[in-house]
Amino acid sequence: MRKSTTTALSLIIVIALCAVGVIAWHDTFTVAITTVEVPVPGLTRDVRILHASDLHGVTFGHAQSAIAAKLQGQRFDAAVINGDHIPTVNAEPTPVLELLAVLQDHAPVVFVTRGNHDTSAVLDALAEHGAVIVERGDDAVPLPTDAGRIVVTPAIDPGEAPADAELTLALGHYPMTTSAITTATRGHAGVSLFLFGHAHGGQIRLPFVGALWAPGEIGSDGHVVSRTSPSTLFPELRGRTISGLDRVGAAYRHISNGIGTQAVRLRFLAPAEITVITLVPK
Repeated sequence: MRKSTTTALSLIIVIALCAVGVIAWHDTFTVAITTVEVPVPGLTRDVRILHASDLHGVTFGHAQSAIAAKLQGQRFDAAVINGDHIPTVNAEPTPVLELLAVLQDHAPVVFVTRGNHDTSAVLDALAEHGAVIVERGDDAVPLPTDAGRIVVTPAIDPGEAPADAELTLALGHYPMTTSAITTATRGHAGVSLFLFGHAHGGQIRLPFVGALWAPGEIGSDGHVVSRTSPSTLFPELRGRTISGLDRVGAAYRHISNGIGTQAVRLRFLAPAEITVITLVPK
């Protein structure tokens, strides 16, 4: 009896480890296309925005062909890549330039922000290949569309922006806290949608526990919480939002899981993703 029990337990452990391996491989080496909707009164039609982030220099097939295959036949009003295009300051930008080319096949404009890994040379290369760079302190730029007035601004330290746009699309790499977003949206008459990356959805998550660790947010003081702060441990148990769409007062915040990985090429229950955000007239 004891031998059969041990054998059954060993089999269960092997099956569990195989399942963990399959999930980790899928979450790390394939890109999911997720979808969310944001109601925006005043628009005259649906507006589709593709949100990507945190490539960290990884590739999915030759010239990002696996991502291109996922997007085949789809069109968007704009695309966004939210920073951390390269894994280290000395890395070549080729993978993100290939991603940019793929997104340009599906959207007339691609907006790009700076991540904590990115150099000015990488942003210059992206701009030379047609990306629209959005940096702290920049004034709002219009999103060309016949659906209504949409403006794109940096999430942190935005320059001059109209207060009466139907939608203010605020872009930044580091997620902002609830209080920071509340402060930033004072005076906005329309809807504000903040797009962030950086957190990787925790990259490695456990059932019932959530992420083991995620890098810090930007607070109302404009400073990023230290990566060694206790608040970065078990962030979701502490009430932090590190992935997906949520409502922050009158605004919306979407934090992308990102595409690549940091430190180690491994994801678990935090799949690599690109998100289709549909702005719906309501």
